[in-house]
Amino acid sequence: MKHNFMKTKNALLSLALFLTSLVSFSQSQEKSPDSSFNRNLIGLQYNPVSDGNGTYVANLISIRYGYKIARPLTIGTELSGYFYNNNFTASFYDPDMSPNHYYRLSTNIFLRYSIRPEKRIQGFLEISPYWNFFFKEPMHYIDGDLCLYAAPGLSVFSKNKRFSMDLYYKFSTQFFINQSYRELSYKLNFHF
Repeated sequence: MKHNFMKTKNALLSLALFLTSLVSFSQSQEKSPDSSFNRNLIGLQYNPVSDGNGTYVANLISIRYGYKIARPLTIGTELSGYFYNNNFTASFYDPDMSPNHYYRLSTNIFLRYSIRPEKRIQGFLEISPYWNFFFKEPMHYIDGDLCLYAAPGLSVFSKNKRFSMDLYYKFSTQFFINQSYRELSYKLNFHF
């Protein structure tokens, strides 16, 4: 009887060890976070801007923050400023104005859909409603309006995906300085 008890005890112990090891090895290893998927980005832009005749008329400066809500979808906000040079005539805002210091501030919310978001070269489509504020220095508000733009483009990422450069073409309901509703633009981004 003692011999049968020992056999049963050894059998139960062996079965317990077998089941424990089976359960342990069948558990999937927790995946490590994907280091190439950084949820946050900060984008910077500086463009000297010319009119349709190639004459320098302004500087465009912008900063943006974006957050990836999913691998292909980014939502964010941006603040931009067009700072016109001293010889710029804002006749298309107010024909009675002589050349002065003018600037325009814009604030927006954007949504971007990336195509092939796991690759180093990605296509994207960005849409954004934005509000323009037009000023004459010093802080003299002239006008403002609500606009919308759509921008197809291309992002090129560094090897570690910490930095990227966006090159895109904006189509807007508001005309730009060259009095066109289209504009080629770029941004440098830091992802973290």
